[in-house]
Amino acid sequence: MNRIITAAILLTFATAAGAQNRTRVGTFDAPSLVVAYYRSDAWTQQVKTKKAEQDRARQAGDTQKVADLEKWGSSQQELAHQQLTGQAPVTNILDELKPAMAEIAAAERVEAIAPNLLYSASNLEVVDVTDALVARFHPSQKTLSIIQDMRKQPPR
Repeated sequence: MNRIITAAILLTFATAAGAQNRTRVGTFDAPSLVVAYYRSDAWTQQVKTKKAEQDRARQAGDTQKVADLEKWGSSQQELAHQQLTGQAPVTNILDELKPAMAEIAAAERVEAIAPNLLYSASNLEVVDVTDALVARFHPSQKTLSIIQDMRKQPPR
């Protein structure tokens, strides 16, 4: 009987030690970041700046600049759509988050942050850091609701 108890205690310690030696890696849901970013005040301000630039070009009669800015708007809309459907990387969004990544990683106690892991060894603990990343865009309650509803849908 003592051997069984000793074995159970050793197994408990071995399991606890193994859990402590696991490397935590953060992952995120890219479509959630897309929604948060393109509905953020930062993005709205960027669009307003481009719109004002376009209005000034129009008033100045600079048709080339107007056309370039219209093309920019169309390409940004297409990029957002492709990012939302997973057909384009979210590089521009991650660039916006880059200054905060170390702080987010420390807060979430992860050693790395990646979009997803197709495989992870047993010594890795995968942690979803989507909410921490989304929070950096200061989403409205409506945006959070959209993200929550979207994440309930099965992946395509």
